[in-house]
Amino acid sequence: MTEPIILAYMATGFLMWVALAALVLNDPNSRVSGEDTAAGLIGLFLTLTIWPVLLYTLTAAQKSE
Repeated sequence: MTEPIILAYMATGFLMWVALAALVLNDPNSRVSGEDTAAGLIGLFLTLTIWPVLLYTLTAAQKSE
């Protein structure tokens, strides 16, 4: 079972990136195109989502040995 702290971390990160994307994409004075911003935010979200899951998996694998 996934630990609650991991789920809380992922949910908080997801909401943070959604809010940031909404702010940046709705800014009429933004010098960055919407596609570049969206691609960057998706990449950051995936990075922040994968690391805790990977660390949890490695920790769980070490505990089971």
